[in-house]
Amino acid sequence: MLSDWMMPGMDGIDFCRAFKALDREGYGYFILLTSKSDKEEVAEGLQCGADDFLSKPVNGVELRARLMAGERIVEMQRALLEQKRIVSETLEQLRKVHDSLNQDQIEAKKLQQSLVREKYRQFPNAALSFILHPAGHIGGDLVGYFPVSKREVGFSRLMFLVMA
Repeated sequence: MLSDWMMPGMDGIDFCRAFKALDREGYGYFILLTSKSDKEEVAEGLQCGADDFLSKPVNGVELRARLMAGERIVEMQRALLEQKRIVSETLEQLRKVHDSLNQDQIEAKKLQQSLVREKYRQFPNAALSFILHPAGHIGGDLVGYFPVSKREVGFSRLMFLVMA
């Protein structure tokens, strides 16, 4: 947007504020034109939301250069919004995968618990207890035992790793 500071009915400062308050998808770049040269007035124009400031009379080459600079800023903002959209979509996909992994882990824990037949066993000279503790998202262990003889017990351990 290119606007003069001094206009009938509404000055450039009020117009700039109204322009910046509009609901829009992209960024609205605003250049304020004025014959004012006082630094405090220039600061007021920039503080109201103007992105750039040009003194009158306007030099055509300078105006073109400032418009091109504004176009670059607007394009960078468009690219940033697109990147933000892509990141948001990717995070949503990751959340869904994470939720699925958590559900798979719950089911794997149930399976592991069903494979441990006895969690406690008393032997003549010893007692045996099993504690099931899931290893997390990447793997786990299953431990079992079996009688070898009346005085000996064998242990088995199965390790596994989940690969996607």
